[in-house]
Amino acid sequence: MRAAIYYAIQHGWLVLQYDVKTAFLYGDLDDSIFMEQPPGFQIDGSSMVCRLLKSLYGLKQAPNIWNKTLPREAKDREVTLLLTIYVDDLLLMGRRKLCEEVAASLQETFEITMMGAVKYLLGVEILINKTRKQIVYSQRQYVLEVLKRFHMETFNGSATPEATTPSSVEVPATKEYLPYRELCAA
Repeated sequence: MRAAIYYAIQHGWLVLQYDVKTAFLYGDLDDSIFMEQPPGFQIDGSSMVCRLLKSLYGLKQAPNIWNKTLPREAKDREVTLLLTIYVDDLLLMGRRKLCEEVAASLQETFEITMMGAVKYLLGVEILINKTRKQIVYSQRQYVLEVLKRFHMETFNGSATPEATTPSSVEVPATKEYLPYRELCAA
């Protein structure tokens, strides 16, 4: 996605973000899949089964079916733009009019939420400077959350991980539990 965003910015294109609501439910199943009736749906206590016609969350093949469904809808148009997909998050990159036309076309098939110009994607803040054609990716919010979780939000930074001169002051051990292994892997 970073390469696609970079390409779009270098060509002066917009980067618009969309979210597909209940994306996995749009795909048609290729195979016959049967399931037990959901609780409260049984008729007269019978134990019948249902044949699924559409994909369903929880099916192993649901992500694969969705990945086949969206490109099939998008390929019906011959246009010059970039469409990147990460599960149910879409980025349309191109000229505004063209992006809006393609989004309108996709909305005929899928329930799509227009989120505007991309600002936050996959936990990463994206700052775009169109005039300088620069992109900055930041995880500042994540870093602040990690510091808060480990009670380190008031700590000052240091050029070295350990003091360069020995300290004669003894630091009392904390009685508070801190998940050390989690801290190292964060």
